[in-house]
Amino acid sequence: MRRPRVIAGAALAACALGELLRLAGVPVAFLFGGMAVGFALAVAPGERPRLPRKLYAVAQALLGAAIGSLAQHR
Repeated sequence: MRRPRVIAGAALAACALGELLRLAGVPVAFLFGGMAVGFALAVAPGERPRLPRKLYAVAQALLGAAIGSLAQHR
């Protein structure tokens, strides 16, 4: 049961940091928030959480759509 909690906690932290960055006026706040949390998890000591394959594919698709929509707005 630990893995779903870690994944949910990371998602919550990414959303919270993204919202704080948005309030601070950062242009792509949620993208930076997610990258910062992902980086923190990558360099943290201990076991790294691994996403199930299907969830990883969905996350990649959402990130691709987000980056694509940002590119269209510029």
